Amino acid sequence: MSKKALSIENILNLSTSYLQKRHIENPRLTSEILLSHVLNQQRIYLYLNYKKLLSKDSIKKFWKLIKRRAKGEPVAYIVGKKEFWSLEFEVNPSVLIPRPETELLVERGIECVKDIKRPRILDIGTGSGAIAIALAKELHDAVIWATDISKEAIEVAKRNAEKHKVLNKIKFLKGDLWEPLEKQNVKFHLIVTNPPYVSSEDYYNLPSEVKDWEPKIALWGGKKGLSLIKRIITGVAQFLFSGGFLLIEISPPQAECVKQLITQTGSFKALKTIKDYSGNLRVIEACKI
Repeated sequence: MSKKALSIENILNLSTSYLQKRHIENPRLTSEILLSHVLNQQRIYLYLNYKKLLSKDSIKKFWKLIKRRAKGEPVAYIVGKKEFWSLEFEVNPSVLIPRPETELLVERGIECVKDIKRPRILDIGTGSGAIAIALAKELHDAVIWATDISKEAIEVAKRNAEKHKVLNKIKFLKGDLWEPLEKQNVKFHLIVTNPPYVSSEDYYNLPSEVKDWEPKIALWGGKKGLSLIKRIITGVAQFLFSGGFLLIEISPPQAECVKQLITQTGSFKALKTIKDYSGNLRVIEACKI
């Protein structure tokens, strides 16, 4: 790990080898992302300036980040951002890192309310605000509420909403699931949620990159991963208009059980199980009677 003058090519080769030996996934891509971040440039800049010598200060900063990644810290937390729905979101260890499969909630949500004028939408457990903000960007007349139990998560979500110029379109509320809505006398055309759904059995088998760094409160779903999902399903009907939709992201093995829980409420029809782009059952969609 030399700190003498090195070219972009040299340092990428060194860091890639360093991460590879420590069994870090995608070592080359990781090195490019972190170097781009240090240089405040797009990745294409690296290839257009492959032989360019780097300053000692840049090299020092870069190796600090590489060492953090080598210890398992997610790249998104190191650089403080993650792309979702082609938008850049601030992330830190108080919020879950948005996943590509969660974009399915946004996609289906838009479809559910596309013919409704000024649709009212609720995002439960908003985290970084990714779902609510993506919907606000796509549905210009939507009225959106977003809740989270974590004060720190709400603060991140608000900053992201301000960054994307939709803060005035989203009402953020702190509280546990339905609790912040109980005295609001409000109903919605669409309720979306990506709740904690990792089972207590599976939690300790998660990759250390997830288990040791991302907030447990956003992952841990209790027995069979259904603790929060059951509470959402039990309370959801009173907050939906007739004909309104519920969209829940799930773990693929939970699909049949979640459908059964929704059916047992007697409040829903037209249940659908929707696969993500990897072919895994990922979203349950239900329409209120």
